Amino acid sequence: MGLGAATLFLIRCATVPVTPRTFDLQAPPVGDALALPAKVTDTTGAVVIAAFVEVNAPEGVVNPPGRPEAVTVSWTGGLCDRAYDVLIERVGQGLRVSIRTTAGQVCRLLGIGRALEVTFSVAMPANAVELRLLRQTGPAGLGQLSRQDHPVVKSANWAVRSPEVRAG
Repeated sequence: MGLGAATLFLIRCATVPVTPRTFDLQAPPVGDALALPAKVTDTTGAVVIAAFVEVNAPEGVVNPPGRPEAVTVSWTGGLCDRAYDVLIERVGQGLRVSIRTTAGQVCRLLGIGRALEVTFSVAMPANAVELRLLRQTGPAGLGQLSRQDHPVVKSANWAVRSPEVRAG
């Protein structure tokens, strides 16, 4: 099953109402970085498992070797991170994984590699998944889009697709 199976699944999901499913996870401690709460919300109905994994990879989306039904989403966090809010949603004929990092303040000195492995009920080619990273500093809580968000949108090949992020 390749991109065709994923596309057919996503088209079917577009016509069938899906109740969002939430996975409450904990990002493990890394070096001096503490363990952090992470909420993963799947609005596609396709996610079977979501778990943090130890992978040393650049920011982006890849299929783990021999696992076409899974993608590993990697990004760089920081020592000031306080929580992660991950939204998996259908966009066009693919998926978008949006990761909002809530931080207590802006930290520029140390990058902490984070990786989330998401297993789907069908094969999901990495090139069908767009990664959107949002960094939020200040008092706004999880799930809120504010002017303090700093968007970075990356495709599966780690190239910047668009500097824009729109609410809603």
